Amino acid sequence: MPPLPPLAERIDTAVRQTLMYAEVNGERLACLEARHQIPWYLKGVAGAGYYKQQLVKLETLSELEKIVHDIKRDLF
Repeated sequence: MPPLPPLAERIDTAVRQTLMYAEVNGERLACLEARHQIPWYLKGVAGAGYYKQQLVKLETLSELEKIVHDIKRDLF
């Protein structure tokens, strides 16, 4: 099995997928889907528990951007 891509690349991919989903299905459904999917991208990352808790409460795409900014600031 190949190694996982770097965390920054995984997070950028997750955000890009969420934004694409929002274009097709709207912001609300994209956020609901992101609540479920994006925490998986943080699996095994030390100190990510706080951000997983924030992601499962996600309501808007602007909240997602803020959380991702904080993840990149604190976990890289």
